[in-house]
Amino acid sequence: MDADETNPHGLHHGYGKEVDVWSLGCVAGEILRNAHEAHKVLFGKDDRFRKYATGNRRVQFGILERYIQTDNHFRVDIVYQLLHIDPQRRLILDKIPTHPFFAFWLMEKPRFPKGKAYQGLLSPRQL
Repeated sequence: MDADETNPHGLHHGYGKEVDVWSLGCVAGEILRNAHEAHKVLFGKDDRFRKYATGNRRVQFGILERYIQTDNHFRVDIVYQLLHIDPQRRLILDKIPTHPFFAFWLMEKPRFPKGKAYQGLLSPRQL
């Protein structure tokens, strides 16, 4: 993995759970990728990280859709939520298992405790 993938904030800023979540997002992107080709770095030496970091949600979502090579909104959304540029807006570790991706991935209807449904999913209209 490239340095931007493991710690987008730079090592001099310290290391916290937010960086762990970023790294998890990079790994999730690799795992969820539909391509069966040679390894391709999400944020390599090209301009993709700068475009992702400075782009709006539509740009960021588009970069992830092209990288993951899927039109499955749940796949892209969970990676997007893990790779949010603002560390304070990334999924927190406790919320990751409640993301609808897991219910979709398990081919089940989401079963959340009453009043505890996941509230962070971006709809395609929000992009």
